[in-house]
Amino acid sequence: MQFLKERRDIGRALSPEQEAGLLRQCGRSDSPLYPIVVLGLNTAMRSQEIKTLRWSQVDLIHKSLIVGKSKTEGGSGRLIPLNQSAVAVLVKWATRTPGANPEHFVFPACEHHDVDPSRPITSFRTMAQRNKGGWTAGAAIPRPTSHGNYQAGRIPRE
Repeated sequence: MQFLKERRDIGRALSPEQEAGLLRQCGRSDSPLYPIVVLGLNTAMRSQEIKTLRWSQVDLIHKSLIVGKSKTEGGSGRLIPLNQSAVAVLVKWATRTPGANPEHFVFPACEHHDVDPSRPITSFRTMAQRNKGGWTAGAAIPRPTSHGNYQAGRIPRE
């Protein structure tokens, strides 16, 4: 019997050095890239869950959020506690959108500097490429997956 080759690049957690390099690189931009990466690293949310996150799902007072539609049935509607890093980045991000209502997306679509809070961001890749070289320029790491940190037991933290 012949087994399929196992992919070892999926679900691999970042080392602390790689995580620090990624956050440093993302922090150089005035885009939502930094808060998206912080949220992903600290919650293990899937990219689509982050893209479609609405302010009505976020409870900064009780430091939690509820996942909307998810890839898996068990993932939809799950309550995720937010650690200090995730709360801090969401509070700071919320100050950039003072007119947001609960049904607006946390990370809204933006085309040609025109923000549409009624539509979710569609691509992290495009945003990352505009971030002075992409996800990993200067960080020496592969494209990150927050779910890899979850699988490696690195979440929750703090």
